[in-house]
Amino acid sequence: MWMSILKFACGTAAIAVLSLVIGTACGGANAPGTPTALPPGAVVTQAPPTLAHGPEAATPAPVTPSNLERVPLQEVEQAVRRCLANVSPEVISQAAQRIEDCLLGMRLSAQAVGVEGPLPVLFVDLANPECMFDEFIAWWSSGQWQLQYMNPLFATGTDYRVATRTLAGAQMPSPRAASAPEGIRLGIINSFANCGSAPGASFLLLAFDENSWRLLWDAQTTEIASLSHTQVQFLGEGIGNILVMGDSWQLPEPKSKIFHESNPGPHRHFQQTWTLEGDQYVLRDKHVQPSAYNTLVEFIYRLSTGDESGAEALLVDPALLDTAKALGFVQNPLGQEWLIDLEPNTECCGPIRILEGLPQRLVVSFAQQGEDWLISDIKPE
Repeated sequence: MWMSILKFACGTAAIAVLSLVIGTACGGANAPGTPTALPPGAVVTQAPPTLAHGPEAATPAPVTPSNLERVPLQEVEQAVRRCLANVSPEVISQAAQRIEDCLLGMRLSAQAVGVEGPLPVLFVDLANPECMFDEFIAWWSSGQWQLQYMNPLFATGTDYRVATRTLAGAQMPSPRAASAPEGIRLGIINSFANCGSAPGASFLLLAFDENSWRLLWDAQTTEIASLSHTQVQFLGEGIGNILVMGDSWQLPEPKSKIFHESNPGPHRHFQQTWTLEGDQYVLRDKHVQPSAYNTLVEFIYRLSTGDESGAEALLVDPALLDTAKALGFVQNPLGQEWLIDLEPNTECCGPIRILEGLPQRLVVSFAQQGEDWLISDIKPE
């Protein structure tokens, strides 16, 4: 019972709060008047009363759930086009800010980011209360801005954001442009799973074909999708190499079930290096970051699969191998999701307290040797 309660509590994730919301529908003869304060996620579907001056000023009607709805895509696109019509491509960062300001004036909460390169490009990101996002890409061609709705490009679902900040407030690196023999390429570090329990970063590669953009590569169609709480960054100049970092929560492999891994932890952490070859990124290197928790997971995995020599290599004292077997460290079957503590140093350095799953509570201590962590002691609590 105790273990089940703890697993339920740990496994329940804190859902990211939607911090960037759309204000209301825009444009046309029915554009709203003076903005009024709205709760997060609210969209007013009718114009508020005109505000008078003096003691008899009208009080705006309260916003209720009955008048909340998503702004139609057509109206959002019309608003973006209006704002683009008054924006110069000469200083792309200023153009992005003007787009945000213009849309805010229409009561649309948006983020915009410009890309320096062979072709002036703007990304415009708009949120709505349904926790879906409308993404646009604009580029300067023949003396005017061209506009394309990006969402149909995304390979897996609609919860992508190409924005300067995530819902949790993390700063996203700006997209990068590059010229290739085949044409212009855009590398985009985007946020993903924004409204889920483990938002993170992902990556998109786009190609320009004279009058539109198409998707060449989406990280969510690769093994990157199996990592959680991901981060992505460019390595060096250009878009040739990216570094992906993520953890083992919900990783579909036996080692991730040895202990119960909840959203907050514990986790093993991985790094992957991907290199652009042609129009695809290829995995060049991946490794797990050394930690006390990773060592304990690997030790139990090796011991439980009959690799005693490999397990012994993770011990300061080989005699601890017999101690571990006597205390029940062999999982049969493998993947029993034992429960450990979540103290601040549990994951990185230990000691690690095994709370449930064994006949008695145990404390496993570690010693660092170089970058690696070895088990230095195993004893009852």
